[in-house]
Amino acid sequence: MTSLKRKLAISAGAIAVTLLLAAVPLLASAASPTPVAPNLQVPIPGLDLAAEMQKTGGDAISTYIAGIYRFLLAIIGVVAGVAIMVGGFTYLTAGGDKSKVDEGKKRIYNALAGMVLAFSSYLLLYVINPDLVNFKSFKIISITPEVYTAEQSVSEDVDAANGNVIPDHYACHTVDDCRTLCAKSKSDWPTATSDMVTPKDVILVTPSQGLENPKGVSVTPPTAAALQQAGTIAVGKDPNYSLKLYSGYRPLDKQIQLVCDKIAAGDAASGDQQTKLLGQVGVSVAWPGGSNHGVGIAVDIQLLKSGTALTSMSYNDQTDPKWKDGSKALDDIMTQAGFRRYAKEQWHYEFGGTSGCRCTSPNCPFPPSCG
Repeated sequence: MTSLKRKLAISAGAIAVTLLLAAVPLLASAASPTPVAPNLQVPIPGLDLAAEMQKTGGDAISTYIAGIYRFLLAIIGVVAGVAIMVGGFTYLTAGGDKSKVDEGKKRIYNALAGMVLAFSSYLLLYVINPDLVNFKSFKIISITPEVYTAEQSVSEDVDAANGNVIPDHYACHTVDDCRTLCAKSKSDWPTATSDMVTPKDVILVTPSQGLENPKGVSVTPPTAAALQQAGTIAVGKDPNYSLKLYSGYRPLDKQIQLVCDKIAAGDAASGDQQTKLLGQVGVSVAWPGGSNHGVGIAVDIQLLKSGTALTSMSYNDQTDPKWKDGSKALDDIMTQAGFRRYAKEQWHYEFGGTSGCRCTSPNCPFPPSCG
């Protein structure tokens, strides 16, 4: 009887150790503030993707892989526990049959060995460096498909009917006029309008705390100083915030080229698609000379948190509710730094200027509109 109790105690202890070890990798899934995370088509039991991303600082893919790894360890623990119970049952019911006793012992030993190997490897890697099992350093840059880039999606120009920009200040102001201009040699294109500044009037924006300038954007000196202030304000609101510049000063030849590219795409299309593309000239692409980018006070900018976009840079999806909170946060940051937003675009801000359809926080609309 004493021998039977000893054997039962050993089996119970082995099962308890198994369950304890199986729980170790799952303890890392503690609750934390929930950031935006993708909806998983194949969820992993025990994995709160948003909370885990917040805790480890990893992106969705690396966090998902780490979750699979920990889930498989838990499965190993469960399988090993079942194998130990089967081995224990075989051992206890051997009835003195040496072959069954040996079979039961072997099953238990093999299960314990496999379990110890699996979990000791996890614990060893975790002790050496938690990132080896969290995959925090495993980063994959996400790219959002867009039809219009920030360089193209600039419709802050307003029609002459608004009284803010008169046609004489445009290089061209109708599709036919612009088509004629595009047919000319670039050397014959006008170099500026009366309202524009020249390249010598702008400076390169220096990246600073909370401000990224990967495209080498230039603006007027006061605008550059205000952008650096905006970066500081962003970090003050959340240490993980940063502002990413996409566009600033745009010389006239570049404005003309954007219009020419849009007209060429429209002329190459047919039917409704042609009408749609040509209708975007002066709407999603500014009339040359009618953009405050030519004055050096306008910027296209995006709010990021830990490298993840919180605001849109595309006409295609800027009305998506997922951008609402980020848009409001960016409005607040830029307003505090002295900027006004072009109300129709989530990304376009100006430092000064008197154009219409502009707004400041908390009065900027979502979805973006001039209504």
